[in-house]
Amino acid sequence: MPTVFGVATKGKRQTRQFSSSGIAAALTGRVKNYLQKCNRTWRAFAAGICILLILGAATHSTASENVSLAWDASPDADIAGYRLYYGNASGDYSDVIDVENTTVASVSNLKAGSTYFFAVTAYNTAGLESLLSNEVSLQTPPAVPPKVKGRFSGANFQNVPGSTGLNASLELLVSKGGLFSGRIMVGGSITTVRGKLSPDGTATVLFRSQPSWTLALQVGLDGNSISAVFGDGLSVATISLTTATFSRANAALQAGTYTITLGSPFSAGGEPSPASGDLPDASGFANLVIGKNGSVRLAGQLADAQAFSAVSTLKADGHFTLHTLLYHAAKGFLAGDISVHDTPGISDGDGQLLWLKPPQAKAPFYRDGFEGMVSAQLSRFLKASPAQGAQARIATPLAAILSSGDLSAVLTCPLSTPTVMSGKLLSTGDERLRISINPTSGRITGSLLHPADGKPHAIRGVIFQKRGAGAGYFRGLKTTGRFDLLPLTQPN
Repeated sequence: MPTVFGVATKGKRQTRQFSSSGIAAALTGRVKNYLQKCNRTWRAFAAGICILLILGAATHSTASENVSLAWDASPDADIAGYRLYYGNASGDYSDVIDVENTTVASVSNLKAGSTYFFAVTAYNTAGLESLLSNEVSLQTPPAVPPKVKGRFSGANFQNVPGSTGLNASLELLVSKGGLFSGRIMVGGSITTVRGKLSPDGTATVLFRSQPSWTLALQVGLDGNSISAVFGDGLSVATISLTTATFSRANAALQAGTYTITLGSPFSAGGEPSPASGDLPDASGFANLVIGKNGSVRLAGQLADAQAFSAVSTLKADGHFTLHTLLYHAAKGFLAGDISVHDTPGISDGDGQLLWLKPPQAKAPFYRDGFEGMVSAQLSRFLKASPAQGAQARIATPLAAILSSGDLSAVLTCPLSTPTVMSGKLLSTGDERLRISINPTSGRITGSLLHPADGKPHAIRGVIFQKRGAGAGYFRGLKTTGRFDLLPLTQPN
């Protein structure tokens, strides 16, 4: 009669037959010679050792499996123990476990979706080891990710002017049944995304409006991430999507109100640095609010006077992605990563953003367009009540420094002390500069009678409390200019 062992998977039992007489015939010669040298007869090895392989309870949402094995005990009284051999190739075992004198063993951390081969030997008190038993194999089931739901977001930014690579961001809302919807932004284009995750956590999305676009999704085994591979027919970008980390129960430490400057960063001494590349020699700005749940909202103006707004989500490592479309049909964009962290005396966060402005015949400034990197710097903003006024949040005395913007020379304008209620500052020179600071938002508004035409030109910006300064732009005749608000005496 043949000896039978079983393989049980997911509650069903399958049987495979092995001939013990066949095993015995194959092994008898070698075993007899071996045992004769020891002057012993080992009936267990002549009869063969029969293995029973049982697939134990496994959690298929993980990347590893567990298996239990059992085999017939040898009737020889001198048996000291057994060794279990296993590996990914038949007859070639990379691992061994000494289970001592027991006929049951468990093997854990087997890789999901892989084939494993097992065999057993016995050894006696003299240390003599038998030949291998019959071999059994197991195909571990592939890992199946858990079902997911919630909001997922991520981005992949090349941040290299002129690069042919993709600057893409993806947002998805996944429902309980695996249905998902959202949007993908690629450079200055945006398209909706809809579909349904299959039971194995995958999905492929095709776009009618963009036939060359493809999007492949794979839910991570942790249940908190989705890997996305996006292609536009020329380039491919891998985007890692994650869920929101923060909530009211797990509030973000970075929560609060900030002001942002978008332009040439302040130098170590506090003075503004020159603009880089073809970008405007001025500074954009924004107000930023980070919620306790990690929500990010910002709105402001770029250095060419273009208004913008964006929403995002703060990640666990304290950064958020910014990707917003600009100039409507012209398909410009601002994209990059911003990290929120305290650099004492410098900023409360920073990042590099790729700014693309396509050519526009009717644009008020920079009609030929440009592309380049813009520096973002953050400063926490502590609101002041109207009774405290602007004096409570920025040092005095101050000076306004204006450059570029069709000025023939740099203007340095000492300013009067702001009035407590309105935050208004007046130039003490002949440039007829007027600005005011909103004590609850930090926004700077004002005007300059431009020397070139004698007309008032708008000034816009924000104060940067981290440095006791401010930055923004003013409208020139053909270009914008840089506006900086600095203490007359730099703080130590």
